Amino acid sequence: MPAGCTVLVAARYARRVYCTDAEAAAVALAAANGRLLHVHAGLRCRVFNWTWLTMLSRMPQVLLLSDVNYEPAAFDQLLAGIQHARQLGAEVWLSTPQRLSAIPFVEALLPATTLHLQQAVQLPGEGETMVSILHLSAKK
Repeated sequence: MPAGCTVLVAARYARRVYCTDAEAAAVALAAANGRLLHVHAGLRCRVFNWTWLTMLSRMPQVLLLSDVNYEPAAFDQLLAGIQHARQLGAEVWLSTPQRLSAIPFVEALLPATTLHLQQAVQLPGEGETMVSILHLSAKK
């Protein structure tokens, strides 16, 4: 998951959490915040681009993707990575701001996935931006 608040919350409850972002500065900030908040024992921070997901042969039990679908040029690679993660048994959660550029990405998930809207929240200081939290489960 990108180096943000989500990883710090997850690190409080999970035995081990891998925090990743394509930007080294974001990864360093997440590691520093983990130390500051005393959640660093099981927190591992690494530079990793989500478009590389298909290169992994193992997946975590739960994959949390936060605000990763903002570059339409990377949507196909990200969708392939999510499919690959699910084929390897990962439970996938996606939090995404409800922005126009994200619509094609979410629509592309529909044919092979049942999306469960878990929560929509308004971000403080972000005006009317809403965030959807989606649990991606296989269609039955």
